[in-house]
Amino acid sequence: GDGVAVALTGTEYRVLRYLMSHPDKLLSKSRHTEHVYEGDHHRDSNVLEVYVRRLREKIGTEYIETRRGQGYLFRSRP
Repeated sequence: GDGVAVALTGTEYRVLRYLMSHPDKLLSKSRHTEHVYEGDHHRDSNVLEVYVRRLREKIGTEYIETRRGQGYLFRSRP
């Protein structure tokens, strides 16, 4: 990127870190939710969509791809 620092919440960071640690691999929503909310109680798939949307606003839309009904994919080369 252009070296601009972006402030992320703890959960946004965990979502992004999980995506980036599996570049170009499709990650299902359920795997995401298990990873991001370990032992947490709001395991609602819509919550994940909200975080992905916020991340897109912060880092750009070209990095995170949504596969309808399947999950999300982080592109190593957008």
